[in-house]
Amino acid sequence: MIKYILLSGIYRFFCGAIILAINWNLAIGDNSNFISLAIAVLFSFIPAIFVPVLFRQLFNRYQGPFLTSVSLIGVVISCILLSSFYTSNTLLIIINFLIWIFFFMMETTWETWFVDLSKNYSEKAVSKYSSISMTVNQVALMSGPLAAPFIIDNLSYELFFYLMALTFFSVSVMSYFQKVPNNGNKVTNIEGDTKKINLYLFFSLVLVWPTLGSINFMLPVYVTINNGNMLNVGILDACISIGMALIGIVFSTLKVNDLRIRTVLSFTSILAGFTTWWFSGYSIVGNAIGILLLGFGFGGLRIMIRYVLARNYTPQDVAKLVSRANALSLPVLGIVLASVMISIRHTWTAPFILSIIMCMFLTLGLMFEQKRKEQNQYQESNLAK
Repeated sequence: MIKYILLSGIYRFFCGAIILAINWNLAIGDNSNFISLAIAVLFSFIPAIFVPVLFRQLFNRYQGPFLTSVSLIGVVISCILLSSFYTSNTLLIIINFLIWIFFFMMETTWETWFVDLSKNYSEKAVSKYSSISMTVNQVALMSGPLAAPFIIDNLSYELFFYLMALTFFSVSVMSYFQKVPNNGNKVTNIEGDTKKINLYLFFSLVLVWPTLGSINFMLPVYVTINNGNMLNVGILDACISIGMALIGIVFSTLKVNDLRIRTVLSFTSILAGFTTWWFSGYSIVGNAIGILLLGFGFGGLRIMIRYVLARNYTPQDVAKLVSRANALSLPVLGIVLASVMISIRHTWTAPFILSIIMCMFLTLGLMFEQKRKEQNQYQESNLAK
């Protein structure tokens, strides 16, 4: 499990760095209206629709480490192309679209890999490693964009993309040789051999990407309409990552393992963040505290969703749920963005509202899983008689 956490952390670190490099290059290359950046960001979510359909059989047939390794080779090729064509906005948009196909594939493969590994651990150990993994990933995602400008300033865009290619290739090779337990549940037709879907858990998964997308949209818009600067955006962006990292630390050391108590903690944090932001108005200190609390609560919800998936579903079930949720997240995000455009000054409320709804779905999902567990125990006790 430690090797998995380290490899996923390295991947997230350089993933954050390369996304910033692409977006910043598009912004400075078309700073009259930023239309190239807008198109690239929009196209980034399109793979979420077709990746689950095109690669479903691969997700069902092969294990997480192999699929992660193959997907990373796609990222390596994309980085090599970027090193040659980063000066062309049109080609940069196309390559960015290509690289996000592999990113969305790995949104599934990393999760199925974790689920495969978790079968050899106790519930308490899975909860601990899930929290540690999420914390490492959040710290990596926060650090990657901070490192990218330093690397580019001391090298060049061309050498930066070559360095990215080399790094992703190294992670790919190491991932390929990782072993996971063979639980004998890889099947070619999963439709006839899966448990009933927990729709509440599914819809909480659906809201993950729209919440993150609304944050990415909200921060620059909110700061701009209040005459702030890019540094303000960076501070707020870092604070939400810090919040998501802190909840991982708290969950990994917390003695109380009851998911209901953890859900209440996350909900309270989100509500406190909303209240702090509401009464602060445009205040970087107040907004930073508010969004840190949002990150704390939202990160807790993601950790608990992951834990429930790992303990109650096969890797194939997880792959199907995550892939379908990612596909549905795009139209949900479109509806959210269209809604906040009606009152742009209140765009900051979107991620808080989505997180609260997500918390409600997760609460219902936990109740559903508990009821199913009790029914299974009742049936087993009757069979034993």
